[in-house]
Amino acid sequence: MTSTLITVFAWRLRTMLAGFLVLSAVAGIVAMGATIALSMPIWVTLAVYPTIGSLTLLVCAITWSGRNTAAARDSRLQQQHSHG
Repeated sequence: MTSTLITVFAWRLRTMLAGFLVLSAVAGIVAMGATIALSMPIWVTLAVYPTIGSLTLLVCAITWSGRNTAAARDSRLQQQHSHG
């Protein structure tokens, strides 16, 4: 039972991380396309990709962490309500 739970958790974590990476790559590519379309210098275009990609990953991590914190808080409140 425990190994099955670990396997499911590992699969979900791997899928989530892959989704975060794909999302950040797409955001970086879109930002690069926008800088090229606006005829900005090539050094700006090259600097935009890692910056936007990193910021996208940061926002995803903050959102995911916030959702986990809220879910844990809600479960504690439900337990207190059912015992109280």
